[in-house]
Amino acid sequence: MSEEQQPEKIKEAVKADKKTKKEKKKQGPIRFSAVIPLTVFIALVVAFNIYFLDSIIKSAIEYGGSEANGAEVNVSSVDTSFRELRFTVNKIQVTNKKKPTHNVFEIGRVQFKLLWDAILRGKFVINLAEVGDIKVDTQRAKPGRVPPPSESDAKTKALKIAEEQFEGNVFGDIAAVAGGASTQDTGDAIKEGLESEKKFKELETKIDQQKTKLEQSFKDLPSQSELQNLEKRLRDINWNDLGNLAKAPKVLKEADDLKKDIDKAIKKYQNAEKEFKKTERILKDSYKEAEASVESDIAAVGNRMKIPTLNPEGIARSLFGQEVFNKIDMLKGYYAKVEKYLPPKKKEPTEAEKMKAAQAEKRRGGKDYKFGTPNSYPLFWLKLAKINSENKQGTVAGEIRNVTNDQVILGKLTTAKLEADFPPQQIRGVKAEMVVDHRKDPQATIKGRIASMPVKNKAISNSKDVKFVIADASVESVMDAKLTPKRAEVQVDNKFTQIKYETKAESPVLQEVLDDVSKRTKLLTLDAKAEGKWDKLAFDIKSNLAQAIQNSVQGLVQAKIKEMKDKIRKDVQAEIDKQKAQVQAEIDKLTGQYKGELNKVQNEIDKVKGNLKNQENAAKKKAKKQKNNAVKDLKKKLLKGLKL
Repeated sequence: MSEEQQPEKIKEAVKADKKTKKEKKKQGPIRFSAVIPLTVFIALVVAFNIYFLDSIIKSAIEYGGSEANGAEVNVSSVDTSFRELRFTVNKIQVTNKKKPTHNVFEIGRVQFKLLWDAILRGKFVINLAEVGDIKVDTQRAKPGRVPPPSESDAKTKALKIAEEQFEGNVFGDIAAVAGGASTQDTGDAIKEGLESEKKFKELETKIDQQKTKLEQSFKDLPSQSELQNLEKRLRDINWNDLGNLAKAPKVLKEADDLKKDIDKAIKKYQNAEKEFKKTERILKDSYKEAEASVESDIAAVGNRMKIPTLNPEGIARSLFGQEVFNKIDMLKGYYAKVEKYLPPKKKEPTEAEKMKAAQAEKRRGGKDYKFGTPNSYPLFWLKLAKINSENKQGTVAGEIRNVTNDQVILGKLTTAKLEADFPPQQIRGVKAEMVVDHRKDPQATIKGRIASMPVKNKAISNSKDVKFVIADASVESVMDAKLTPKRAEVQVDNKFTQIKYETKAESPVLQEVLDDVSKRTKLLTLDAKAEGKWDKLAFDIKSNLAQAIQNSVQGLVQAKIKEMKDKIRKDVQAEIDKQKAQVQAEIDKLTGQYKGELNKVQNEIDKVKGNLKNQENAAKKKAKKQKNNAVKDLKKKLLKGLKL
């Protein structure tokens, strides 16, 4: 390109640039390229708030509530104010699982407001929630949905075992015995299996195992030829050479070597003896355990034959055990939900676990650790919920404080207090307190009291033969519980007054008993306690009704019950005695055989050891005597020389 053409090109480019700038300036003060997307975004947020936010919150409450309750929870409507972050939830209905046509309770209104400060940090903090218009046991428009129990909701194996303690129908069993017969023959009940029989069979296997161990241990025992060789070496030592300075070291070495070999033989004997005593102890303890289970079998056979117990504790467990168990199971379910929605602090691994994990795993990506900071918020925090309800049903007042997903960060306990009265339902003086502490070792304490509430058609015993029902009564109930993931301590005290019984029995004799019991218990007490690990709960149930039943039927069936129990004991003993004798004979044979071997070896070792000691002592005395004689001879020679 020539030099003349280059300036022309530059001029054209400058003109085009100026033209473009002029066109841009013509767009005006509003940047529509930015305003339009922002307008669309705001419109979407507003539309979401108007058309979707309320329904999403409503669905979330219904889903979460249904999961926690185990039955359908319904919400009538939700009103929101996005600008103020205020939410109002109207008419929450909580279905009664046992009676789906009714609600456990119904909340007319819940109102709360979120903090913008927390929302901007991605947290949900409620300063105050107001709960009002609470009603109990209200009729539903249609029955609530109750899903079938899942595997996680089913009773644990441990609680199932505990539940088996309370099976039985004490009145029906008394009626059967009073009629002169048991519901099952002894032989049939024994055929269902005896725990002691299983234990004695297991003991036979254990005897074989211990025999194998003893055989291995006794292989190291010194043999008869080895012991005879020690005896021979002892005889071969020329102890007379101890007086000879030249030969004495050889004698001493031979004696020392022999002593060391004897000590080795003693060590082998001690190891075998230790294993033998261990075996003897194991077999002895196992036999005692199997023998003790015979008593349990006698009781179990009695239960299978439905022989009633006449002690008040047993009667109380039979009458009220299932009811107490259900309350404990319910508490465990509630506490499981508390753990799920208010999770405790995770247990810190021990140093050994940290080392093991470090050795077992390769280096991976980084891990986030959470530390509390001043004025920080947990993910969720309800500071205060005030409950204030007054309507035709009654009044409810209380508060819930510091509901959070992380008590460690917050450093505060979750507490709840409630007082209520429902005169139309005759429920008076309801008080409840709960404290949940998940800051370190998780635990929850619950205290509750109902001054009075009605009881209708409470069946204490209801079968084709016997009907004993509290048709109408008033009950005062007090509960005190402390729950942890591993343990439970629960005390429940009930007092029934103004009781009207409904009794009916096929047997005229038993009808008299029921009438007598109902006259004796115009005031009925039921005190129950459960304490221990969840898989080993110890139940203590007491009731004056049990004492009244004992007093009424003792003379009627006591002799028959004793006769049946004696027969059960005799038959169970006869069934197990042959096996017991066989096992005892095997134990005696095994221990006798190896004890004899031990005694034989011990006698041989003691003999060699004793002879060695005797020879050493004799040789020392002889050497000392020779030394003394030599000194005397030397003195004589010296004295004789002096005379010369």
